[in-house]
Amino acid sequence: MFTDEEISLVTDNLGTILNAQSEADYVLLADMLEISLLTSVKSILETRISTDGSNPKPEYLNNNLEALKNADNSGKYTSLITLIQKNSAKYISSFSTQTQYIYNVEQTNIGVPTLKVTTNDKSVYYHSNVNPFSEGRMLARYYAKPDTYNYNVFGFGFGYHIKALLESDRRFRINAIETNIEVLTMAFMYIDLADILSNDRFSLEYCPLDNFADSFKNLLNNSENSSLLIHYPSLATLEDGVLKQSLNNYFINFSSMYSQEKYLNWNFYYNMKLNSRPADTLKDNFKSKDIIYVAAGPSLNYYFDYLAKNMASSNTIIICASTIYRTLLNKNIIPDYVIMTDAQDNMISHVKDINTTGSSLIYLSTACSNAVAAFNGDKYILFQYGYKPAESYANKNHLSLIETGGSVSTSAIDLILRFNCKSLTTIGLDLAYTDNKSHSYDTKNVDTSNHCIYVKSVKGESVPTTNILNIYRKWIENRIKDVKNIKLVNMSHGAYIEGMENVG
Repeated sequence: MFTDEEISLVTDNLGTILNAQSEADYVLLADMLEISLLTSVKSILETRISTDGSNPKPEYLNNNLEALKNADNSGKYTSLITLIQKNSAKYISSFSTQTQYIYNVEQTNIGVPTLKVTTNDKSVYYHSNVNPFSEGRMLARYYAKPDTYNYNVFGFGFGYHIKALLESDRRFRINAIETNIEVLTMAFMYIDLADILSNDRFSLEYCPLDNFADSFKNLLNNSENSSLLIHYPSLATLEDGVLKQSLNNYFINFSSMYSQEKYLNWNFYYNMKLNSRPADTLKDNFKSKDIIYVAAGPSLNYYFDYLAKNMASSNTIIICASTIYRTLLNKNIIPDYVIMTDAQDNMISHVKDINTTGSSLIYLSTACSNAVAAFNGDKYILFQYGYKPAESYANKNHLSLIETGGSVSTSAIDLILRFNCKSLTTIGLDLAYTDNKSHSYDTKNVDTSNHCIYVKSVKGESVPTTNILNIYRKWIENRIKDVKNIKLVNMSHGAYIEGMENVG
């Protein structure tokens, strides 16, 4: 509610504004809006922010708990209501029940609260500290799909993105899953959630992190008629572990699918028209062979002679990422197979204006169709999990599906291991900025002073890398941990890969 002083501050300007409008004096009208009215509104807002501070609202907590209770027809919220009541009672100035986490509620530029979580000297905002409503609407527009009406959302946070999803389409049904009771309690204490909690298209699930692994698997297995969305700040503040890695992998693949959906659909349509043989037909070729997979990492520069020596071996198959294909040909190294997975149009630069007849192409069903069409050698198509048209076609025709892992190298490794080879040797799979370079063909150094983390190198030292490259490394380690009877060798000066024989 506005005070009498606040109302007076605004209405004093309205008479002049209305007169200017009736007289069609638009210059005066613009001046009044910008100089007088907006200044008054800004003054009210700044006063409210400065006086409101970051204090919880007892009426919000009571109203939210009452709304949750009224929405509970089956008793499923009884224990959650009790837990939030108990947790809110111990609130003093900030939540710090886990010593590595510090929770701070801050006022945003528009006067509503946002949450900042600090752990290990790193801070994450759960929502925009400028305008969380606008950010929520942006996320809803980005992730909502016209043919999907049921959403499971990991991470309730302060609910801004949930509210935006509910308002974006009245057909949407949202099930929010929160694993952090501190965050959920603060949301109930600081935010008026009654309209969300009382919405019959909304349900709330508190699932302690220790129990969420099974829930995550169930959500993935039952995703045919629903979509799982990840609120990334909720993910970013999880403790490192297998679950966080799995959620990270899902988020990367999911975000990639969404951001490239137009390309994926277009490419799938045209790639299917090529009637290429399925990659399954290569299984006997790879079986019991020594496979060398060549990536584009900086340490590849140390192994060109090794590749040239092994190129003529009848028991060895060389497969390379399309990124490095041109470089290998320039070194007179002709790989047996080239693998391409990216959907973007710039992939055509990997094969344009070069003689590709000496190699065969293995390509993902959604890979850049122009690049696939431009390749002159034999072609074999791969189908992947996570893209429904590919899954549907593969299942209908009894073909294999691969886990892409988010990159061409993770896709290649998954494929090769499914083919039951004798050994797999990776070369140039640095997954790090070895020698301060990102690729073997780079001439400029990478600035590793910002946004880099350091991991163990093949040589036992430390090497700079990025979060995304580190996720790929962990994905590979998880993929190979149960592999039997296949010798795994990592020839690199980059990141150490657990489960492989690392040779530097």
